[in-house]
Amino acid sequence: MAVHIGMSWRTIINEVRKMTGITSYSRIRTIALRVIAVLIVVYGVQASFERGILYKLTVYNPFGWNYDESSIGFLIDHLSIMGIYISETHYVLKFVRKQDKAMVYKGR
Repeated sequence: MAVHIGMSWRTIINEVRKMTGITSYSRIRTIALRVIAVLIVVYGVQASFERGILYKLTVYNPFGWNYDESSIGFLIDHLSIMGIYISETHYVLKFVRKQDKAMVYKGR
């Protein structure tokens, strides 16, 4: 699901801009949002190690996912882990599109 969201991130951002009435680009806003994205990814990496997500995704766990903590902590941790894959997918696609444009430009 996170990879799909990352693939659609441009569309999501454009719709948020329409809903909020933001029409211009702001360098400060862009930098602030990228810093927030980096913080989410860093926390997501930490949370994935603390929760042993790699182990749980690769090894059969017959006892399920037991958590004795708050639901909000669970939600924040897993949304930040999703943030890793959303941002990774978005920036990989951005890099690929840039490379495609460079190849088309060189081909002229």
